[in-house]
Amino acid sequence: MFRTFGKKKLICLFTLSLALAFFPADCVSAWDKALKPRNFSFPQDHGSHPQFKTEWWYVTGQLSSDEGRNFGFQFTIFRHGIKENPPERPTPESPWQVHNLFILHCGLSDIKNQRFVSHQDISRAGPGLAGARENNMETWLKGSRIALNEKKQIIELTAKTPDYKLTLELQPTYPPILNGNRGLSTKGPEVGQASYYYSWPRLAAKGILELSGERLTVNGLSWLDHEFATNQLGEEQAGWDWFALHFDNGQALMLYRMRLKNGGQDRSSSGTWIFSDGSSQHLTNQDFKLVPGKTWKSPKSGADYPINWEIELKKPSPMRFTISPLILNQEMNTANTALANYWEGAVKVEGSGAEKIKLSGHGYLEMTGYDQTLKALQKRD
Repeated sequence: MFRTFGKKKLICLFTLSLALAFFPADCVSAWDKALKPRNFSFPQDHGSHPQFKTEWWYVTGQLSSDEGRNFGFQFTIFRHGIKENPPERPTPESPWQVHNLFILHCGLSDIKNQRFVSHQDISRAGPGLAGARENNMETWLKGSRIALNEKKQIIELTAKTPDYKLTLELQPTYPPILNGNRGLSTKGPEVGQASYYYSWPRLAAKGILELSGERLTVNGLSWLDHEFATNQLGEEQAGWDWFALHFDNGQALMLYRMRLKNGGQDRSSSGTWIFSDGSSQHLTNQDFKLVPGKTWKSPKSGADYPINWEIELKKPSPMRFTISPLILNQEMNTANTALANYWEGAVKVEGSGAEKIKLSGHGYLEMTGYDQTLKALQKRD
């Protein structure tokens, strides 16, 4: 696939960070930016938005087999737009032209065996190698795919890797949840430093996991995020910490902290509390407090990740809970696709709410920029 274009050249030229591929403003002036709230329309907005430079479809979840084994999984396909041919030098269309670059990241956590495996791949669209529909959710890279089946009203997901194959049907409990200001999710103080972002929590999952010669029937809960933007990290931002949590009482929470280089929390940090009926409440930086705790040092990247956290919420009611990893080593090493290392893993939730009502649940935690600042995403003058 990379014989004529060069795999190393693709990696160097088209580096994509984990979640927000924010590139220098002078490189993205031709792309649309997230500037004001968006009137989302579904199923159209489940599809690709090629007028924005970066986009991803991201699913996490925790699953149980009929035999009682527990697993966590992460599945992401990124679309990264590329200006291939300058207007003054047009060339004929070819299936090998690079209008978009697609990147796949997958991770599986085998809780019983304390084993984590990951997979990455990268491809131009080519003749069917990868792609994304514009008017509905269907995005694929080789044998991996995520798509909305409108007839059945389910999301179909296939993660095909050298270590495992996961095939799931995801049944929505309620409509997508718009984050931020009607889907406009601010990531910093600069104009256009934002994304369009919605979440789809509490997707009832069922399917088949093929792992180590076993074929396991699995079920559980999943969380889907879809985000698109043309943006960059601020000069003082090193990365982010992101939480997607399902509570056993039917509620859910998304929080992200845009982390400053000095360890502080950027004022743009925010979240969304989702009630059991699918209604939601926006949380500003003033509505929550994140306190990192015990760290784990990666033997591969050398990064120190705070894998234990305390979260305190003021809204929708006072509550406090702790986040703990189900496996220590859930680090994604993506040197062949994103030139970035990040921790992305299954966690459990324990705490209490108003009147000391017990809170418990599970979810996913993502941490970036701990081994080094995401330099490719820094704003440049």
